[in-house]
Amino acid sequence: MDKPKPMTMEIISEETYAKLRAISSRITELKCQIRELEDEAYELVPKHTFDECKAMGCVHTYRNRWDCHHSCVRRLNEKGNLHDYYEKKKPVFKPRTDYPTLGWKQVATRGAKWKGEWHGFHKVVQETDKTLLLDDAWKTRLFKSTIFTLEDVIYIKDRSGTIYFCADDPDALDIQVTLLDVTNREWCEQNNRRLVTPDTSYPSELEQREGETKEEWENRIFGE
Repeated sequence: MDKPKPMTMEIISEETYAKLRAISSRITELKCQIRELEDEAYELVPKHTFDECKAMGCVHTYRNRWDCHHSCVRRLNEKGNLHDYYEKKKPVFKPRTDYPTLGWKQVATRGAKWKGEWHGFHKVVQETDKTLLLDDAWKTRLFKSTIFTLEDVIYIKDRSGTIYFCADDPDALDIQVTLLDVTNREWCEQNNRRLVTPDTSYPSELEQREGETKEEWENRIFGE
């Protein structure tokens, strides 16, 4: 059995080398022309920093903190970007919502009671039209937009979803917690029933409808 011949590198002729050098020279020449065109284009449009674009309300910088991810013709110190991505953020007009003045002096949560006694109340150091500011270590701010009521009792949430209620009246604390527990238990029971019990409010399209003959049902399902 003959041994396979080892591979050998092809020889490039002098004519091919000459063509390669000509092509390389042409590429260099075109690159110089491209750089000249980029310089010309760069001067045509005023350039701005990221902070300037953000100050002028471009939608692509609205939620960015450090830089814009678009290669824009308005971008400072970058050449070759010939597309304009600037788009001014459209103003959003939200209807004014008037929230109630609570006048709470301190608040509590469900977890503020242990060993049968209430502890850990937080003072309300400031109330505005939209928020309550607490005196805890985190300077928690409660937003009135999260207010909900149960049996005329007002509750309010923080950013994590923790529920707060007024602690000015010690006799009402247990009632407020009981309302929360009862509502939560009812919600869990309804959700469990929804998961276990199949929804029969809408009949299956394959079932024979009321007043429909067997022939009409077969034609509807299997076609005439």
